[in-house]
Amino acid sequence: MHTKYIFVSGGVISGIGNISEGDVVSIFPNPSTGNWQLQVGNNLLGGIAEVFDANGRVVFKQLITNHQSLITPALSSGVYLLRISSSKSNVVR
Repeated sequence: MHTKYIFVSGGVISGIGNISEGDVVSIFPNPSTGNWQLQVGNNLLGGIAEVFDANGRVVFKQLITNHQSLITPALSSGVYLLRISSSKSNVVR
């Protein structure tokens, strides 16, 4: 199964591509009361999960060693972004 995503460069849509099964990320529950379950595809194993606050600061970082991981960032209420970077792929949610 492939999911579509859109490339945006300088505010202009520059293409549409596929997200492979190896790049799949699932994080739940959302909203959360503190702990998240993170599920990742093969391309993201061995990568680093980073959580960013609304100001772009890294507020949590963890090595991803399994397809399913418990994330316990101890954050206050708010909106956060998750970035997972590995040698094979980068994903932002």
